[in-house]
Amino acid sequence: MKHALLCLLLVTAATAAQPPAADKFDRLPARINDMIGRRLNHQPLAAVLPNPFLLPGAVPVTPAANSGTDRPSEPATDLAALNRYAATLKVSGTMDIGGKPHLIINSSAYGEGDLIKVRDTNPVDFVRVLQITPRTLTLGYGSARLEVPLRLN
Repeated sequence: MKHALLCLLLVTAATAAQPPAADKFDRLPARINDMIGRRLNHQPLAAVLPNPFLLPGAVPVTPAANSGTDRPSEPATDLAALNRYAATLKVSGTMDIGGKPHLIINSSAYGEGDLIKVRDTNPVDFVRVLQITPRTLTLGYGSARLEVPLRLN
């Protein structure tokens, strides 16, 4: 008898603790709005976002206005052009062809006197290999000369 009374009390307590089914469904739209409401009704981002790489207190640098083309400006002198073009060359090795030293530059072999194509746009530009030594590469463009130290491993 005691056990039957205890079971009856537990069953009535469990059914009383559960809300009616209508209450569950009435709260459903509010719970959905809490979970995904911000995604559906998001605030637009600011027009100009702050630079996350700018140190506190640093003055931001505004980019120069583009002249309407995406091409970089032409260098003023042959030496400036040669410096710009030499920076695009990747020297990856050396070899001897017919007893003459050659360098692997941008995946192709070049020897003294060869022309290296450095720009594919119109007009096409070339840099001349003037001299190859074990430690330096001498390039020429127009009247300018540039010695590039080699760091081959």
